[in-house]
Amino acid sequence: MKNVLLSLGLVALLGLASCGSDTKTETPAYTPDALDVADDQKKVIVSEYTGTWCPYCGQWGKAVIDASVDSIGANAIKVAFNMAAGRVDPLYVRDNDAFNDFAGITSYPSQSINLVKINSSGTIANLLNDIIAEGKGELSIKPSAVVGLKFVADSLNPGSYIINTRTRIVKDLPEGKYNVGVYILQDSLVYDQATIVNNASALIKNYKHTSVFRKTCKNAEDGITAAWGTTFTSTGAKVGERFEKTFTVVKATETNFLKWVPSKLKAMVVVYQMNASGTKPAKVLNANVATLSK
Repeated sequence: MKNVLLSLGLVALLGLASCGSDTKTETPAYTPDALDVADDQKKVIVSEYTGTWCPYCGQWGKAVIDASVDSIGANAIKVAFNMAAGRVDPLYVRDNDAFNDFAGITSYPSQSINLVKINSSGTIANLLNDIIAEGKGELSIKPSAVVGLKFVADSLNPGSYIINTRTRIVKDLPEGKYNVGVYILQDSLVYDQATIVNNASALIKNYKHTSVFRKTCKNAEDGITAAWGTTFTSTGAKVGERFEKTFTVVKATETNFLKWVPSKLKAMVVVYQMNASGTKPAKVLNANVATLSK
């Protein structure tokens, strides 16, 4: 009888040991999701600095930027910064000033690639070629970081939005400060555009403006609303590291009397390497854009 009891006890102990090994906690493998993008995904920001009051913007500026985006391809993100420059422009927002000043824009129309102004002498054709060359050159550089985003309406606050971002490092970043910023763009904003016809100023009625810059988003965790976003690391980063940041736009249903139309909105996320003092970008590392999820 004692032998039977001893055998049963050994079986029980073995069973417990077996259960313990089955329930051992291990670090789960990382599973990519909607915020992840391919390691080689690179996008370039192609910007125009323009105005509804600017005749040359309507005559050739917008045509040049649209042709540039088409030629650079699907990885080009167009952004239109409408500037007031002492005039009335309903598409102008104060947030645009930081980008205009950073690029050193003093005349309109002007263009930039990843916020670096394109300077070109000669013909409009030369300018177009320079923009395309710079854009494709930027795209040829292997990214050091890739960034994904999800843009959704805030179900608890009508007219508000939430943008979740994930920056993933695919090439070691040297020591320094790195930021991520999120912005709202809008397509099909209808407003008259000045132009030139037969060497005289004219007006294109009900012009549809695309990729118009509308808002700098607020970082949900630290409350920062700044042109260059919020810092995700101040010490550099290694391959494989991931940094998630959430941004919000609160009740932004109308700006300068031009309504926000949800189906026409896009969120743009930009990853910056900041300068030595950490006050402004040294370069744009990557960018991405998403429409509003249903």
